[in-house]
Amino acid sequence: MDAYRAAGADVVLSGEKRVDLAAGLAELGARGWWRVACDGGPGLFAGCWPPIGWTRCA
Repeated sequence: MDAYRAAGADVVLSGEKRVDLAAGLAELGARGWWRVACDGGPGLFAGCWPPIGWTRCA
């Protein structure tokens, strides 16, 4: 990840052995990233959408 950061990327790490999707989405929301595009279908966000703390949708 250091190489990505050194290149100017804003890196979000969420989880240690598995991705913690809810925590990752909450962190993106805290940074002002309200629109998230990803692969995985509707089942990907089941149970964690909207993340805790999100109060608006864009």
